[in-house]
Amino acid sequence: MKLTTNQTMASSIGSIAAIDRKAGGATTRIASLVALASLACSLSAAPVYPATLTFNNGLFVPNSPNVLHFRDNSFLVCVPILNSFQYEVSGTHLGGPPTTHVQVTWTSSLNFGGSLAQSVELFNFQTLTWELLGSNSLNRAWETRSFTELTNPARFVSPTGLLRARVTGRVHGPFLGHVRTDELVWDVQ
Repeated sequence: MKLTTNQTMASSIGSIAAIDRKAGGATTRIASLVALASLACSLSAAPVYPATLTFNNGLFVPNSPNVLHFRDNSFLVCVPILNSFQYEVSGTHLGGPPTTHVQVTWTSSLNFGGSLAQSVELFNFQTLTWELLGSNSLNRAWETRSFTELTNPARFVSPTGLLRARVTGRVHGPFLGHVRTDELVWDVQ
């Protein structure tokens, strides 16, 4: 069973409170506060998973962002329409504004032959525009790609912690089949 971040935090706070009640000493309370602070720091560096999924172009199955959380052979299938597809995902970062980087990692492949260029953009909340983070060509092998933005990463996180990514694919030449995406996740630090 996988726990959500909130479930993990609630469980940890409950455990710390139980230890504190049993021992009742100041040393235990200090240790409890240190453990809770450590947990909060680890949560702020936790991966951000898509919570919403919006289709702009293409036929998609299934229509749930949950299939993008892990590389587990439960994937989003897309059939391009008019030689292209596009979808957007969003998630919420629980920590403060990033100071080091924002990284997007995704795993995808083609089901049949053909050539397809795929790009990932992040939404800039300061300029209210999309910015290209990276692009690549897809083939039949499952490939994991990561693109990292180091310059002013806070511009990609809204004041409420929202992150948005847009994935676009364009077919080059004859294409029969579909695109599979098994994971799309942000790393925000």
